[in-house]
Amino acid sequence: MYTSMQRRRQDDSLKLREGLLAEYLEKQEVTRSRREREDEDECTRIKEEEVDRLERRSEEDRKLIREREAEYQQIHARRAQEDMKMLCERKEEDKKRFQLTEVSRKEEAARRFGRS
Repeated sequence: MYTSMQRRRQDDSLKLREGLLAEYLEKQEVTRSRREREDEDECTRIKEEEVDRLERRSEEDRKLIREREAEYQQIHARRAQEDMKMLCERKEEDKKRFQLTEVSRKEEAARRFGRS
């Protein structure tokens, strides 16, 4: 009788250990699955952050390009205004030179005509 009680205790102990082992393995599987999901979530989050960072950088690059283009247009417009101003000044100088030349010719003609 003692042996059957011992055997029953051993069986109970074995069942308990088997149950604990099964429970432990189940918890390990749940933990492993949870960690895999967390790792996948972390990878997804990192990828999304990288995409967001690249989009922000890309937007910043586009903004810088637009600013540079605006600066180049302003420089081009300023240079065009300076060129127009120089052309107008040259035109005025040429006009004055032509007028002086005409006056000189008339004076020379008058002098020649007056002396003759």
